[in-house]
Amino acid sequence: MRTKEAVVQRELLLQPEETYDSSLAKETERNLRSLGLFGSVSVTSHYVSDSAVDLLVETTDQWSTEGTFSFGGGGGAYEFSLGLEEKNLLGWGQQLELLYEESDLQVGRRGSLYERRIFSKPVSLWVVGESRSDGEYYSVEAGRPLYSSKDRWGANVRLFSFSGPLRFFDAGEELFSFRQTTREAGMSLLRSWGRSFKTNVNVGYLITQNRFEAKLADVADARIRYGYILPEERVHAFSTGVTWYANRYWEESHLDNFGIVEDVRRGETFSLEYVLAPKFLGSSLTRQELALSVGTTCKAGRHFLRFSAGNRTTFLPDGWEGTFWQGGVRYYWRWGTHQTAALRFDLSAINGLSRFGQFLLGGESGLRGYEARSFSGSRMVLGTMEQRIFGPRFFSLFGLGGALFADLGEAWKTGEDFRSGKLKSNWGIGLRVGLLRSSQFKVLRFDWARPFGRGDWVFSFGTGMSFKLE
Repeated sequence: MRTKEAVVQRELLLQPEETYDSSLAKETERNLRSLGLFGSVSVTSHYVSDSAVDLLVETTDQWSTEGTFSFGGGGGAYEFSLGLEEKNLLGWGQQLELLYEESDLQVGRRGSLYERRIFSKPVSLWVVGESRSDGEYYSVEAGRPLYSSKDRWGANVRLFSFSGPLRFFDAGEELFSFRQTTREAGMSLLRSWGRSFKTNVNVGYLITQNRFEAKLADVADARIRYGYILPEERVHAFSTGVTWYANRYWEESHLDNFGIVEDVRRGETFSLEYVLAPKFLGSSLTRQELALSVGTTCKAGRHFLRFSAGNRTTFLPDGWEGTFWQGGVRYYWRWGTHQTAALRFDLSAINGLSRFGQFLLGGESGLRGYEARSFSGSRMVLGTMEQRIFGPRFFSLFGLGGALFADLGEAWKTGEDFRSGKLKSNWGIGLRVGLLRSSQFKVLRFDWARPFGRGDWVFSFGTGMSFKLE
């Protein structure tokens, strides 16, 4: 579908008679690229006099109507979706998607509609509905997003409904499950400052109702094995938070995609959130949560390093309840024109009690030389070394590439000690297919891996690289 000129014009951050700002020209280019409608975007300036600048905006439309599919799995597990997606409905940039989804655990149908600007006004709408063999999911979200660094105010309203099982696995088999039904309504208001370094402050209010069907023995087992506790039946919570980040980017390629421009955020990010759910407002119990996350991305020549860490701690009236920790490192070395070495290290842990659930390793979720969900627990460590080869592109339609990789990791339960001798490892090879004309720039991934020493080959597959820089 050919994009309407008005869709491009409404994204322009520079208007006639305004002072030219090169940073806003680059941000316009990034914003247009992020829409997923264009194969290429170029915003260039031409000085016509000492007091006038012409801005030339050039875009190349992608295929917007697609038969969509995604898939993943391996080691006995699988999931895939098949459907129809229009990302540029009637040329106005609306996104409509109809999907059939299936996995080894459930079957479902899903429909969604996203409107970035209703009637070209600064208001967005996102509607999602999904019916599955084991439950359902519905969501309606409307708001005033921050479309650019020039925007100062934002707001959001969301209604959410979910029903379905929360499954726990052990040694690849389902151990038990809880059936959960959740209804949620929330609203938030956001204020933003700055351009090169952004500061966003938000306040919100959330109402949640939960209902569970579970055996008491399973609830006790989940608490002992994984540090998991059921969420409260009723939550009425105030929230406030602050986010600070550097609004600067590098334009890169051959990191996680086949030659497509990749906008990599440079510099630091920081966010802090506080949630208070007092009993006198209707919550089942008084609970406080404090969440903190930090990250930074730096570059030296062809080397990229990304560090991130986060923590969410819960407090009850009688003291600390539990903490959820998560940290990660990404290192990329683009040592050749089409050769990139990539490294990731992730560490996650639950101390005390949490409502997170469990960590799973095996198959597509990490440790690709082992059966799906072979390892589970409340703590997890995972490392991967991957040599990515971006090969030739054919007719500007698709590209072929490959990968050599090794994985190392383990997941263990509450009360168990970590021992380096229990770490599992595997090595493998992979095929990568880049869909260059897809509006989502998908990479199809096919991997064959086996444990070091003895073991059978395990095949896994999915869309997208096994991990990304951001």
